[in-house]
Amino acid sequence: MDRLKGVVEGTYGEGKEFKFKVEGTWFSNSYATNVPNVNRGDTVVIMYQNNPKFKGQFWKSVEVVKDDEASSSAPSNNGGSGPAVAAPKHYTTAKGYLTKVQSFPVPMDHPDTSIIRQNALTNAVKWSGGNTVDVENIIRVARQFEAYTSGQLDAEEQAEAKRAIDNEFGVE
Repeated sequence: MDRLKGVVEGTYGEGKEFKFKVEGTWFSNSYATNVPNVNRGDTVVIMYQNNPKFKGQFWKSVEVVKDDEASSSAPSNNGGSGPAVAAPKHYTTAKGYLTKVQSFPVPMDHPDTSIIRQNALTNAVKWSGGNTVDVENIIRVARQFEAYTSGQLDAEEQAEAKRAIDNEFGVE
């Protein structure tokens, strides 16, 4: 059973047909005898499990909490064990899903860096035209492609220009 804390985004139906939406996911329980009194905007803590018959989740218990309780209460979407888990670096959480943060120039530790490197290496090999070129030259060309496509080349040129201007005017 999982645990989720969030704000009710919408409700639908009455009685056994009652459903509510939290963090982009619909929750229902057609077997419930006590239908929760939740409204749009309420902060709730839900104990739930997957419901294969319904495109959403099957709630077991729902508790409406006050705003001050919500900040210190149940963990958010981490299976109910320990503190809420923050999104990894370069990611954000939106509607319960991790979304990669796009940035340019691409930082060296960004997940897209490996894709950029693979693309640069593939194109460096193609650029060589199948000629007998040593690996060091292909990697040198690939690094140039990588620096350009990741925006690092632009960032280095901007930093170099700033240093030159700072040196010209005696700025440290």
